[in-house]
Amino acid sequence: MLGPNQHANAEIGGQPIEHLAAVGMVLTLTVAGHETTVNGIGSALWLIGSHLQIKQRLIDNPRLIPAAVEEALRLESLIQMMARTVTGTSTSTA
Repeated sequence: MLGPNQHANAEIGGQPIEHLAAVGMVLTLTVAGHETTVNGIGSALWLIGSHLQIKQRLIDNPRLIPAAVEEALRLESLIQMMARTVTGTSTSTA
């Protein structure tokens, strides 16, 4: 962890990143990470709450939870208003 008077030696295109630019990048990554995490959890809970049979299957068999999380991520975008294009098919192993 860097102290308040220390700077990383990061560069972009051979040019050092200025302190305020680095702070802005860290803030952006922090907010973006929080936003996508909240959206993912919220979408998964909404999907499970909207499909009571699925909810009961997950309660009865917790081993299905990882596949349910993957499916929730597939169905609901973590970043709203961003289009996605299907490029192939996939099959679940659960």
